[in-house]
Amino acid sequence: MFFNNLASIIREQKTVFLLAIVIIAAGVFMGATNTGLGQSTLEDVSGELQATDFQNLPLVFSMIVTNNVGIAVDTWIAGFMVIPTVIFGIYSVGLPFGIYLNPTLVKPEITLIAFASFGILEFLAMIYAVAAGLMIPNLYVHLLRERKWSVLTETLRSGAILIAYSTITLIISGFLEAFLIYAASTDSTLSLAALVVGVFTSLIYFNRLLKTIGSVIIKPVQNTTF
Repeated sequence: MFFNNLASIIREQKTVFLLAIVIIAAGVFMGATNTGLGQSTLEDVSGELQATDFQNLPLVFSMIVTNNVGIAVDTWIAGFMVIPTVIFGIYSVGLPFGIYLNPTLVKPEITLIAFASFGILEFLAMIYAVAAGLMIPNLYVHLLRERKWSVLTETLRSGAILIAYSTITLIISGFLEAFLIYAASTDSTLSLAALVVGVFTSLIYFNRLLKTIGSVIIKPVQNTTF
């Protein structure tokens, strides 16, 4: 199945994934509670998007995917310097999601539409990226303790797999987001269709992911004899 490798890495790196979620959650909290910081971030983004033609679907799609995949890859690479991955996780990943949860900055109905149609996929993709970055500091500990260079190869391989999953997921979520933006700027009926496509795609993805994680992580534990 598509998610088997991902589920296996999650099983082996549960602590890293939990830490990634905590780091991103810190950024979400900042974005959701610090209206001033969120407002400043939105103004910067709005300024960059003023000249964008939202009716040009390929352009909007490429902009979204390039930006998000760039953040994911940078977050992974930053792991070699340890602290930058934490900073990326808080400010580049968690903070933007938190802004959507701030009702002063974003209307709740817009937040609901965004998360239901593409946001959950984007959030999962960024968890993969932050986890990939956090695996590298963990690698340093193993190298100092065991001095086995095979650990380096395995960690880099797992990180590359996570970034591959992150990239694929961001391409999917990027298309759903771009389609929704394009539809909203052209036709209300198309907007509904874009929303439905986004919700169903997200549900299918999330359902398959949970089922694979359940089969790879939960069932082996249940079948263990003592």
